[in-house]
Amino acid sequence: MLIVELKRRIKIKDIAAITKSNSKESMEFVLHVPTEYDYRYTSDQRDEIIKVIREAYLIIAGKNLPLYGVPHLYLKDFVTSESDAKKKIKRIPEEGFRIKEQNEPVNEENKNDILGTLPNLQRTKSHSLYQKNKTEKETMLKDFKIIKIIGKGNYGRVYLVERISTGNVYAMKELRKDVLIDTDQIENTRIEKEIMKNANHPFLISLDYVFQTPGKIFFVMKLMRGGELFTLISREKRFTESRARFYTAQIVLALTHLHKNNIIYRDLKGENILLDEDGYICLADFGLARFLEEDKRATSFCGTPEYMAPEVVLSKGHNKAVDWWGLGVLLYEMLVGIPPFYHDNQLTMYQYITSRAVVFPDPVKHKISVSPTAKDLILRVHFFLTT
Repeated sequence: MLIVELKRRIKIKDIAAITKSNSKESMEFVLHVPTEYDYRYTSDQRDEIIKVIREAYLIIAGKNLPLYGVPHLYLKDFVTSESDAKKKIKRIPEEGFRIKEQNEPVNEENKNDILGTLPNLQRTKSHSLYQKNKTEKETMLKDFKIIKIIGKGNYGRVYLVERISTGNVYAMKELRKDVLIDTDQIENTRIEKEIMKNANHPFLISLDYVFQTPGKIFFVMKLMRGGELFTLISREKRFTESRARFYTAQIVLALTHLHKNNIIYRDLKGENILLDEDGYICLADFGLARFLEEDKRATSFCGTPEYMAPEVVLSKGHNKAVDWWGLGVLLYEMLVGIPPFYHDNQLTMYQYITSRAVVFPDPVKHKISVSPTAKDLILRVHFFLTT
């Protein structure tokens, strides 16, 4: 028997798509509603709820409601917020994540994704925009062998590639120009390129090559074989304090370097921290970073909700201090297993961020112990930014 707690009425025909997590540890799903904004839910009866919604949609609309399945444990990056909706930003996954119906035809545009093969990008003409080693000949797309897709994002794919002449392997990030234009990300991409070109630091991802085709831009960078810090936290639930200290120290050095160069990062989270084969980290994805002079304040509403500082949520204007807030949230998450202000309802979470104090779990009841030193560090960051 399906039991549903009614929280809000949404017209079936207003739903554009549904996204669900394919992770066995998650029962999250998102209703994409372009006329409003997206709704993110968690339910043990998720698949039954989705089935009922899709059956109703088929009856009312006379066609299948698109269903997407993504590997992410949490679906926060696939939720169009009220702010996103005002900016006409949509966070529906790429077509490659679409779960196809048995009676639904496969079109040529997404055929490669469905069959699990790769588009033959090497046939596309490209020209170089940047390369780190100036003594090399001009490097372009045809100089790389694409091995496989290792990630997908809002603006394109990430590939594992091999430089044909040397055998060296890299990660190659693809950015679709049409999507960048539609989402007003041209300037952010330019800034990201400049930051990564000049990122001369062991804990920051830097660019080796940049080139473009008529429809896409490609960033080629070091391959981080250890994956995301987020994946480790999700798998191991929480870290020992010595391990959290190891990662935190490296993040502090990386952020300090950025701040000395008048750069605020603004998107510190486990998904943007990559590990190499030796376990050392690099900050990646500078899409929300920007240059900011010491006496200036930025006003953009941006970042990942769980890690946003109060001044960002309240649109008061912010500076590099928001990165230290994000570090405090991340450190708490590494030690406890969940961000300190997390809530399934995004608006409620924003209220917690702006009004609640940090609360640590009871060590007896939850069997999670955080040392006085770690608590002091997290609380000092919180106090500093809310006073």
